[in-house]
Amino acid sequence: MQLGKKDKAIAEVQKLIDANPKDVHGYTMLAELYQNTGHKDKALETYNKVLEIDPDNAYIHLSLADFYRSNGEKEKSIEELKKAFSNKNLDVDTKVQILASYYALIQLHPELLEQALTMCKLLMEAHPDDARVHGVYGDFLAQDKQYEKARGEYREALKLGAKEFLVTEKIIRLDLELKDYDAAIKESEDAINTFPDQPLVYWLNGVAKMQEKKHKEAIEVLNRGVKMVVDNKELEGLFYTNLGDSYQELKNYTKSDESYEKAIELNPKDANALNNYAYYLSVRGEKMEKAEQMSKQSNDLQPNMPSYEDTYGWIMYKTGKYDDAKAWIEKAVTHSGDKTDATVLEHYGDILFKSGDIAKALEYWQKAKDAGPGGSELLDKKLSEKKLIE
Repeated sequence: MQLGKKDKAIAEVQKLIDANPKDVHGYTMLAELYQNTGHKDKALETYNKVLEIDPDNAYIHLSLADFYRSNGEKEKSIEELKKAFSNKNLDVDTKVQILASYYALIQLHPELLEQALTMCKLLMEAHPDDARVHGVYGDFLAQDKQYEKARGEYREALKLGAKEFLVTEKIIRLDLELKDYDAAIKESEDAINTFPDQPLVYWLNGVAKMQEKKHKEAIEVLNRGVKMVVDNKELEGLFYTNLGDSYQELKNYTKSDESYEKAIELNPKDANALNNYAYYLSVRGEKMEKAEQMSKQSNDLQPNMPSYEDTYGWIMYKTGKYDDAKAWIEKAVTHSGDKTDATVLEHYGDILFKSGDIAKALEYWQKAKDAGPGGSELLDKKLSEKKLIE
């Protein structure tokens, strides 16, 4: 073949087949030669010969899948791939490797996700007791935003013996995504026992406890975990940002400010740390010039983020720039759409009241109340007395 003597190459492989007509390897080589030399009909005929000799040969279906794909026959290619995945004789490593190729392809062709999920189901049916299979299926379910099912598959992978920390991490992150904070706390505490040297599990445990308003416990575990971070400024910064949040909730403002300063020192372009620090300074009415500068920077770093726009609008409000405040809060409402939270809605109501639009202010205060948790402790009083209370 390297010398361009294609006919002689085919003849040489034919000798191999003649010497051992039951060896499918020779036929596979011959089929590939036919395919590479443009003899597609002969290639297909030879592949089918392999199926006659060895009907349980799993790898021939992969060869046929490649053959049909190269000929532009997508449906036939997929059918052959399904046959390969259903075949228990095809090893799990090969199947997982094939599925791994879908990850990048799905970014370019989202419609392939459904095909990947189909392959995962066939893989599951053929190898139900393999932890890797459940882990891979979980990855594709998560990509499809089927978070509950994905978490179930990752948990099954652990039961079947998966030892990788990444599987545990994915479970806890899905706990948080699903707002199942009790599960997140329990599973991250279990993970701390299993992976005591992994700082990330301490951070995940701290985040879960913060969501449950267990700020003293969150501070304790975050302070333990941050000491374990080595050469990872981004993760270390996340610890200090969350410490800043929890200390703020406990009204330990000195510790809160120190934590935010440390987070920003580690990651000067951490938009979340800049925003949170700026917002809490504005709530306290302290260092307003610094708060405005940090909030503007967070919006420059990550434009169109409703919470960051709300912070900047609130700083404008607190500094008496009501027109700017109204414009920025309206941006936050627009970018939030149907998911505008109670804090933003209440802030908009306050600004509207200051602007003299009392009826609309009352409307947005009511929307804030209807949106659920997040409004201030003064919200009910504003509604009952129909006036701004600060």
